[in-house]
Amino acid sequence: MLKSTANNPRNGTLPTVAGNPGTPEGVIARALATSLRRVFAEIPDAPQRPSALAAHLGVSRVLISRTLGAIVLTNPLDTLQRVPGPETLRGIVEAAVAQGAPQPTADAAIDAIEQFSRIIRDSFGTRAALNAAISANQPDMQRRLELDSRYRVFKGMRELRGVEAATWLSTTFVTPNKGNPEILSATMLQGFIALRRLRSDVPVTFAFDAIGEVANARTDAVNIPSSTLSLEDLYTNKPAALDLDTMGGKMMYRLRQSGLGKHALTDMLAIVRLPEWRSRYARPERPLVGPFAQPNAPVKLLVFDMLAPVGTFTDEFPLLSVYAPSMRGAANPNDAWRDIDRAAVPETVEIYQARNHSFELPEVPNYRQMLARVAGELGQDLNALQLYRVRMAYPVFGFQFVMSLHLPPAPAKIE
Repeated sequence: MLKSTANNPRNGTLPTVAGNPGTPEGVIARALATSLRRVFAEIPDAPQRPSALAAHLGVSRVLISRTLGAIVLTNPLDTLQRVPGPETLRGIVEAAVAQGAPQPTADAAIDAIEQFSRIIRDSFGTRAALNAAISANQPDMQRRLELDSRYRVFKGMRELRGVEAATWLSTTFVTPNKGNPEILSATMLQGFIALRRLRSDVPVTFAFDAIGEVANARTDAVNIPSSTLSLEDLYTNKPAALDLDTMGGKMMYRLRQSGLGKHALTDMLAIVRLPEWRSRYARPERPLVGPFAQPNAPVKLLVFDMLAPVGTFTDEFPLLSVYAPSMRGAANPNDAWRDIDRAAVPETVEIYQARNHSFELPEVPNYRQMLARVAGELGQDLNALQLYRVRMAYPVFGFQFVMSLHLPPAPAKIE
């Protein structure tokens, strides 16, 4: 993605926006780091190792390690983001004074800490808002902030929903339609690896927009369309036991598992077949096409893959679009109106020439065997397919993740 250069100064000075070391935030960060380094250096007989220093001061080892690590960083904005909060820093300085650090040195540090506190309070309101502002133009900081924020969402949602999983797998095979060369078919393998219930009082339900057959639905219900293709022998954990309801012609599954605890893990993968998925060629109103992933529960990792014969799409780089929940329903990347729901993420689509090692994922044991079995049923050589992949830690529950590729133009008709 190209980044705007509109804010780049021509006179060599830094623009005064949060996120550059020349801003007030950067000045405060440098004063904070310098004064705290001096405090630690002037504690009489202070040990050098963080654990020993923490014991010497009577302060948490984690907080001492975090402080020591932050004040030696070369980027002052990294320091400001990683250093503990003002109250913690005041406590550390007070502990240092109690162990003999000179009061004038401590006073200089307290003054810098007060400036830190004031800019949080008066300019941003909260520490989280400060961190978000200073990370805007710092890619490494932005990635850390993004991951930390998504992790906090994951922790909250798993408690509210009463369920979590190690991995949500969403893999789409795109193949030519056997009866119509102008149509693409899609076969989707999706579901959970290492799913576990956390609360017994919250029902855990899943809905797959299934058109065609759904495989591996362990239910006592009868007359359920099911695929003859089974993957259960490749599961790492026991298959999830499900109950089935039908609502408006759609199937809704309820997790029957009653066991709680870290060892009560199950796997659940569904195969959804869409024989008439999309047009083979670009249309003026639909130049982009691709699958979407939307985990049905809070997960630690999203593995979002698509496999297609080489030449199915153009050489233009694929796009990853992430959409927040909306009353407008499922997002279409061809619809510019839905851009108002898009969320920025640091992840991108990675492209691989399909090889054996491309399918070896520690988070999805036996993944290659699963894909080979599906590809074999589709009459495809797995190692001849192009692989498009997104791996994302702690994808936000409820968001929609769309992989978009450019379709080729239709061949000219011969008159």
